[in-house]
Amino acid sequence: MSPTPRRPTANGADSFSFRVYDGQAYSTAASVNLNVLPVNDPPEARDDRYVMTDRTSLSVPGPGVLGNDTDADGDTLQMFLHPADATGLRGTLWSWGAGGSFLFEAALDFSGETSFVYTVTDGHGGSAQGRVTIVLPNSPPVAVDDTFIAVRGQPLQITAPGVLANDSDPDGDTVRMWPVADTTGLRGALTSISANGAFVFVPEAGFVGTTSFRYTATDQRGGTAQGTVRIQIPNQSPVAVDDTYVVQEGQLLQVSADQGLLANDSDPDADTLRLRPPFVNTTGLRGQITFVGANGTFGFVPEAGFTGSTSFSYILTDGDLTDEGRATIDVRAAAFHVQGTTVTPSGVSIRFDRAIDPAVLNLYEYADLRYGPADVTLTGTTTGAVRGSLVLDADGQGMSFVKTGGALAPDPYTLTVRAGAGGLRDLSGRALDGDGNGIEGDDFSQVFTVGPSSAPVLSLPDLVRGPGQSAVLPLTLTNAGGVTRIAFDVLHDTGLLSIDGVQLANGASGSVTRSAIAGGTRIEAVFTTALGAGTVSPLTLTAGIPAAAAYQRTGVARLANVQIDRGAQGSVANSVADRSVIVAAYFMDTSGNRGYSMLDVQRLQRVVSGLDTGYAAYPMVDPVLIGDLNGNGQLTSLDVNRFMQFVQGQARPEIPALPAGSSPLTFGGPARNVGLGGSGSASAGDLVSIPLTLDNAQGIESLTAKIVYDASRLEYKGVRLATDFPYRLVKHVAGEIVLDLARLNALGSGLSELLEIDFQVKAGAAEGGAAIDLQVLTLNDGKLSQSPASQVGVDGTDAQITVVAVEPPAPVMLRSTTASVETTNLVLPVPGPETNGGVAPQVNWSVPLAQTEPTAPNPVTVTTGDDWKKTAWAKDLTQRLAQLSPAAAAQPQAQGKTGMLKTLLAALTRK
Repeated sequence: MSPTPRRPTANGADSFSFRVYDGQAYSTAASVNLNVLPVNDPPEARDDRYVMTDRTSLSVPGPGVLGNDTDADGDTLQMFLHPADATGLRGTLWSWGAGGSFLFEAALDFSGETSFVYTVTDGHGGSAQGRVTIVLPNSPPVAVDDTFIAVRGQPLQITAPGVLANDSDPDGDTVRMWPVADTTGLRGALTSISANGAFVFVPEAGFVGTTSFRYTATDQRGGTAQGTVRIQIPNQSPVAVDDTYVVQEGQLLQVSADQGLLANDSDPDADTLRLRPPFVNTTGLRGQITFVGANGTFGFVPEAGFTGSTSFSYILTDGDLTDEGRATIDVRAAAFHVQGTTVTPSGVSIRFDRAIDPAVLNLYEYADLRYGPADVTLTGTTTGAVRGSLVLDADGQGMSFVKTGGALAPDPYTLTVRAGAGGLRDLSGRALDGDGNGIEGDDFSQVFTVGPSSAPVLSLPDLVRGPGQSAVLPLTLTNAGGVTRIAFDVLHDTGLLSIDGVQLANGASGSVTRSAIAGGTRIEAVFTTALGAGTVSPLTLTAGIPAAAAYQRTGVARLANVQIDRGAQGSVANSVADRSVIVAAYFMDTSGNRGYSMLDVQRLQRVVSGLDTGYAAYPMVDPVLIGDLNGNGQLTSLDVNRFMQFVQGQARPEIPALPAGSSPLTFGGPARNVGLGGSGSASAGDLVSIPLTLDNAQGIESLTAKIVYDASRLEYKGVRLATDFPYRLVKHVAGEIVLDLARLNALGSGLSELLEIDFQVKAGAAEGGAAIDLQVLTLNDGKLSQSPASQVGVDGTDAQITVVAVEPPAPVMLRSTTASVETTNLVLPVPGPETNGGVAPQVNWSVPLAQTEPTAPNPVTVTTGDDWKKTAWAKDLTQRLAQLSPAAAAQPQAQGKTGMLKTLLAALTRK
């Protein structure tokens, strides 16, 4: 008998009973007791299957693969992994743990199923193997067809993501393009194709229509899809823009190609334009076309006696498609009128039938001069009023409006030339007939449109420099990607501007040449490395204003004959050549006197404050060009503050140094009698006041003065202003005082004293005359003159104090007014910045003075009742009376006004 356990893994005590049967009868029952000894049972490993939801990795925490494994003995199970168990795995097991966890990273090209084997142990020698299957499902990408539009004859460059931009993958895999495409039937060549979806297509020469190629998109896990790229190359119609011309009655109108019928016409494909025979249709034309060329030139003679508008049409062609344009000719009576306008990249040029009177011409107004509204305005429909400058043609018969800071933005524009009161007139005083109706005084108006363009724009900045100064001008090129060569003319008045050098800039490498041509300079640059995309400044030009150039003269620098090459791509068909304004004036010289003073600060402040729209010295120049110290394209209080600091002596790198020997201009305006008042005697310790008097204060805005005094006898105590000068600088060194004062609005009449200078006779001063020499005085930066003029040495504008050993019987009043003599040892407050020490500034007011902090004028205090006793002047007077007479020692609170004046009178008249 061999007992078998009911379960293979059973162990422990057990028993059974039995009886014996001999064929006749059973014996009594007997029992058998068993004890089954335990043995270790191996664990049971069950296979696992995981589906990845993350496309790159699978992280399984414990118990992981052991979660479904068992051990009959209840032993703790652990996982063990041999390297060979992962053979053939489509990825990497970065980590695994005995507790059943693991981290799996799928191979980049993996999709489908992959597996590895693991061993589970019970710690008692029992083990089993299980298989882990990892599933990464894959859906193919979705390729969506693309359509691109190319320009005939030009490469089509599509950057990433290109054809993949509208493609996708349901699993979120990165989609790539196979670098091989099916170009069967493609009317051109794919010169470049990239996995990121970018490609370059070069169409067949002259091809117009639609062509295509097929590409394959892949998710790099075996999934693919095909898409079709269609490229459309249309021939776009040329655009004829109507033209307007002006001719006087009975005169011949001859129009050259640069102003002709095709000058403002364009072709989106940059095709060469010409007139299609028979060129023009003159039906209804009130005159005769004397000649017409395929390039748009023509001549016209109006019918005898005809005035008004007449027109003809023309057909424009690019060799395939056409457009019709119309040229309207205004035949005007013999009045001062506009002959024609030419829209330039930077504005518009206007020609008249005769010379303009420049004396009344202005774009900006200085309130005191009453110029009136701007004579020329250019306004964009969306961009608004255009800031710019007016430059007269050399013959005086035309002018150019040049926008500040670059080319005109795409927009419809309205040009208006004012002809009313204060508007344009000719040299004989006849007003403009702007609308051509034969009646003077009508404004001229024209609407033109600047269309959007991707053509490269070549430009130079506007320049404000004085005679003898130079500057480095960056040449700017937009849409510069791939450019390997540029060549252009800088056309300019050589008496106003010189191009002295040209250099490569901003890391550009290559060669550059400069040569003189008639009316300017020719520049050519060849780059060894193509220029980068966007806007770049590959060259700098060293330019100068000739020393002989007339101050405040303006001109235009015009770029022309531009050639731009893009290496193998060839020459750029269309480009825009900008224009810039040249002003022969020192930067920040807002008063126009060829120097710097507080009046320049005042002129700048008036524009910033809105009191003026421009500077009186430059009525046709955008004030931003002259006074934009910060270079941000606008005038702000920060410009004013920093410029004031410069005038007070703080260096500013934005303001070039004035040429050696430069001196301010003298204008010789209306005369004012200005000088130091009176002379007299004083003893050691006496405080004396010297007034600066004048006969007429009307119109005075600023004052600069240099005063030299005998420092061996006199000690300078301060300056007191009789009126408000918010912009001021008082500079003092031993023996010399320099004043620079300006106010926002001109003084009126009635003021006879501008200021007082206080001195104290030094202790131990030698007897004799102590001269106070007004050596230099300038009013309104020379726009008002001084008569008689101050000179170095003794003249009628000076004062003198005679130092005597003892106090004279009756102190002599050292001023021309009835104010009291000031003799106390009292330092008077100076209502404005003042510096001491150093060398006195030169008489040339263009030399910057030492830095001081601008100080606002002290507020005026109005007193009532007995409040006057608390004022500074009352306390000051009390101290002075105390020195004149012991009886006057009482404080002002102890005396009335009448009592104090009586005490003062007694002190001054005592024997």
